[in-house]
Amino acid sequence: MATDQPIDDPIAQAVDGFQNALLRRANDERKPAGLIWVERLLAPITNVAIFGGSITFSVVIGSHDGASHFKSALPTFLALAWFFFVITLGLATAAQMALSHYEDDLREAFKPEEWTTWRNRGRAQKDAGGDDHNRGARFFCALFVNFKIGDLLCVTTLLAFVFLSLSVAAYEFAIGLLATACTGLLTVGFVITFIRQNRHLLRRAWTRLRKLFGLAS
Repeated sequence: MATDQPIDDPIAQAVDGFQNALLRRANDERKPAGLIWVERLLAPITNVAIFGGSITFSVVIGSHDGASHFKSALPTFLALAWFFFVITLGLATAAQMALSHYEDDLREAFKPEEWTTWRNRGRAQKDAGGDDHNRGARFFCALFVNFKIGDLLCVTTLLAFVFLSLSVAAYEFAIGLLATACTGLLTVGFVITFIRQNRHLLRRAWTRLRKLFGLAS
């Protein structure tokens, strides 16, 4: 008489893992490329932020007797590196929460042909006197789509490494300066690309700020 295989059977586990992999792949094929990029970026960015933040925090409160350059500024460099690691971790955590609560909305928002219609739906409902139930979803979708949270995470991580490189320069000037130049150039490149891709959005935001503070002519 045949008996069922135990749940810890290696063959059954392998088959189950293969089926899950196929399901994940089929699910990914239905997702926009931008959303897949953010999902794959979050895990390594979170790990880097946690590790970097813990290391820099422990070094900030230590002694820096071996520094031969920037000795007075070294604690500031380390503190700024820790600060940007914390900012990165906060953004990554918010992105993970958004993915868990608003994944369907984010899928729709990443489609260029549907983003404007979806974005205005909640506003029209609010203007008609109803409750804007999609306000939270619209905020996170704007963060993912308009402000490209993947680029923001890369920039904040690079800024942390810029100040870490300056900290290294306090001990090994040439190597630290070279690392600072490399990470600084990457950061500037990311910022310039972000500004070029979002210049219309930034111009609208600047116009609204001028109107808010009464600076518009």
